[in-house]
Amino acid sequence: ASRNVTFSGNPSSFNKGITVQAMEGVILQMDVTTKASNTVLSAGTGTLTIVSSKQLITTNQHLTMTTDDIYLLGTLTTGTAAAHLTTFSDRDIGIGGVDHTTAPLNATHMDIEAIELQRMTATGLTIGSVGVNKGITVTGISAANSNGITTIVTLMSTVDEQQVIFETAPSTFYALAVQADKGIQINIAVTTTSNGMYLDADYENSSSADVSPHTAI
Repeated sequence: ASRNVTFSGNPSSFNKGITVQAMEGVILQMDVTTKASNTVLSAGTGTLTIVSSKQLITTNQHLTMTTDDIYLLGTLTTGTAAAHLTTFSDRDIGIGGVDHTTAPLNATHMDIEAIELQRMTATGLTIGSVGVNKGITVTGISAANSNGITTIVTLMSTVDEQQVIFETAPSTFYALAVQADKGIQINIAVTTTSNGMYLDADYENSSSADVSPHTAI
């Protein structure tokens, strides 16, 4: 039996937020609009997919996405609310590149291509979650890629011995906060255009209080 959830046929509109839980993927083949309260999409070990020209709109309400990968050909918009994207399993996350051949990590990890980030509009975006995902590698995020995220992009890599790494090509964000367990490597220029940058290279401030990985709920 299928273990994914697919929105197909006519566009879907909900007067409240929705909670969707699947183990092998969530697929938006048509527009989905939610209102009035938070929306939670969990694709499990599968992929959260929005097909080309389709959109997810939460009408100024918070959006949480839990998925082991994302395939964003369409757009997602939270308006004046924030969005949170994290892995379901203890995977690494790669942010940047123009396709799977230039992404900072291979296809066995969550891969957020630069153009996929550009298709997100939110007032704040958190990538990663405490005690879930492993390291984060960022390469080549331009201002055009990240300008849809106003206020702060937050990157979290808090599992024991994990790092956030900026490499290969410069990256630019509106504002940036980074939290890692065992260091932040900035091997290439990282710039913020409107607000500041917060870097915390030792999340729990102790070598004896390390966070072990677990699966997202």
